[in-house]
Amino acid sequence: MILLAEAALAGACSGTCALSGAGEELLPAEEVASLLEAWTAPLGASDLALETLLYHAGAVHPAALNDLDPARRAWLQSELDRTRVTVEMSLVDDHGVVRGTLSSPPFSLREKQHLELEGTGSLAGVEAGGRVYRVGLDHLWSRW
Repeated sequence: MILLAEAALAGACSGTCALSGAGEELLPAEEVASLLEAWTAPLGASDLALETLLYHAGAVHPAALNDLDPARRAWLQSELDRTRVTVEMSLVDDHGVVRGTLSSPPFSLREKQHLELEGTGSLAGVEAGGRVYRVGLDHLWSRW
């Protein structure tokens, strides 16, 4: 299931794939260190520091985690390593009839996709294009 956290990226998207680069900017090492220090939520719970670290996952070098206790380091590294996603969609008409479905193979977060729906019959060749971003612990943002 994809949870939408659109508020995290409000106003940042003007087209289907316009979010290229969101969250990929590198954080300064001192900011990563500050976020790691501010991350006080219990394992599995969220706080703003953890959400920020996960949003900027590509900016967190594994060496930055060295000062964490082993359990927190292992848990955070496992979350940072979650970089693949699958997408499922159904195209439903005004009468509730399913006109097409999509079940993607796993692909990398932030990777632009153009996926063709199956079972579209007379609609033929329906394609969905978009990306999926991780914006927090339990939140993905996607626009297709």
